[in-house]
Amino acid sequence: FLFSGVPGLALDLDGDKGIVIDAARGWADQSPAAAIPHDATQGTTAKKPALLPKVAAFNGHDVISFDGVDDFLTIPSHADFELDSGLTVYVVAAIPIPPVTSYLINKRGVGANNASWMLQTGTSQKFNTYVRNAANTAWYLAAGTVLAADGSLRFYRMRSDANVDVRARVDAFAEIVTAAPDHVASSIGDIVIAVTGSGGGNFTDMACARILIFNRALTAAEDYQ
Repeated sequence: FLFSGVPGLALDLDGDKGIVIDAARGWADQSPAAAIPHDATQGTTAKKPALLPKVAAFNGHDVISFDGVDDFLTIPSHADFELDSGLTVYVVAAIPIPPVTSYLINKRGVGANNASWMLQTGTSQKFNTYVRNAANTAWYLAAGTVLAADGSLRFYRMRSDANVDVRARVDAFAEIVTAAPDHVASSIGDIVIAVTGSGGGNFTDMACARILIFNRALTAAEDYQ
């Protein structure tokens, strides 16, 4: 997936790059313009995902495998990951055992189990994106296309402008849009990968090859280059 020359790239986690195999294992941010690299880390050995090299289902690319038991990664909070100026999030992943609810990536918000935004697949086998409302009492939800329960490699995308709306798209299916003007204010919460916002339960069995975050809503012309 090539985004050469597209402005606003704030995070680029690439399975083929940036994996550190040692006691401080992390997934290093490859985004060229990051003043502070937004590396994804896990300090507890038992909760570290595994590196799977040259996976055929991912066209021979290396992937990061989360076991669905206790593996997850954390990226520290940063203004690049807030909704206030717009946001686009891409996740290239395979979820082996839908229709179990799977949490791909989310930005922690107010409260132990909440998030300011989230990408997940639900038990209905739909890909959903969420934006928390300002009162922290409900979600704005863009519920996308029903997916086959086949564990296929898919390209998940959330796009939200600064107004704010929330948009869901998976692979080349049509984008689903939900108006969400009353969104949660910028939070100090971390981003977590393969777990709910609390980081303490509901882990996701997932093989992930790429995560990209732009600190703006990409245009239709920029999408899927």
